[in-house]
Amino acid sequence: MHILIFDEDPKHLPILCDLLRQKGHTVLQVKDQQELEKSINVFKPEGIVIDLMMPSLNCPPDMCSGGYTTGGYIYRNIINKIAPGIPFIVYTATVVEVSFINKEIQELKKFKEYRWVLEKGCNEELIVQYLTQPITGG
Repeated sequence: MHILIFDEDPKHLPILCDLLRQKGHTVLQVKDQQELEKSINVFKPEGIVIDLMMPSLNCPPDMCSGGYTTGGYIYRNIINKIAPGIPFIVYTATVVEVSFINKEIQELKKFKEYRWVLEKGCNEELIVQYLTQPITGG
C-alpha cells in the first residue's frame, strides 16, 4: 500500500515509517503544505495519515486553533480538493477529549474518506487496517 504521512514530528515518524516499510508498504512523509501538494500527484497515495496538531503552516490561526487543528484545516482545504476519494486517518498525540479538538474530529468524520483517529505510538498495522476499510459514507 502507498501511504502518505503528513506530519512534521521528528520523534515518532522515522520509527513509524520504518515499521510500515518493514511490513511491505511504500511510505512517503511530507512535512509542509507545498511538499504535500506536489507529493500527492507524484506519489499517488492509497491512504493518507494526517497529524492533527502541527505548526499552523501559514493557515489562518483562527481556522486551525493556533496549530492544534492544522491537519483538519489542511485536509478540508487542500487534500480533499486535490485528492478526493483517498481514505485517511487522523494520527495525533493530542488529547481528543479537548473540546475544540473533538469538534475538529467530528467535522472530519463528515467526509466519506475518514476512517479513524489513532494515537501516535499505536500498532502500525492499525493504520493499514483502518485505511483499507471500505467507505461507509460521511
